[in-house]
Amino acid sequence: MLAADSLWGVAAGLWIASGLGRVFFGGKEPTFYWHNGFFWVKLALFGLVFALELTPMMTFIRVRSARRRGTALPRFSVEAYRRINAAEIVLVVAIVFVAAFMVRGAWLF
Repeated sequence: MLAADSLWGVAAGLWIASGLGRVFFGGKEPTFYWHNGFFWVKLALFGLVFALELTPMMTFIRVRSARRRGTALPRFSVEAYRRINAAEIVLVVAIVFVAAFMVRGAWLF
């Protein structure tokens, strides 16, 4: 689970970096994104993924810290974190579909 958490962190960093690069250095003007409803849906979905990840992220930081100190590991529900992870996967897949609509210029205002 610690490895999966690390992968989520790396993926999030790459998504943010590539997204910012695309908005400011990509082929389309930044105003294309600001005036696209799907862009805002995509950001909201990403924010939801981040919000869902806060609790597991803090728990795994505590686990890593406890392992370094050699103290007892904090208790947490593996099943609850599996459900959170499943929800995050669904949201990430939704982000891909929303991004496809966005890049084609759907929902411009």
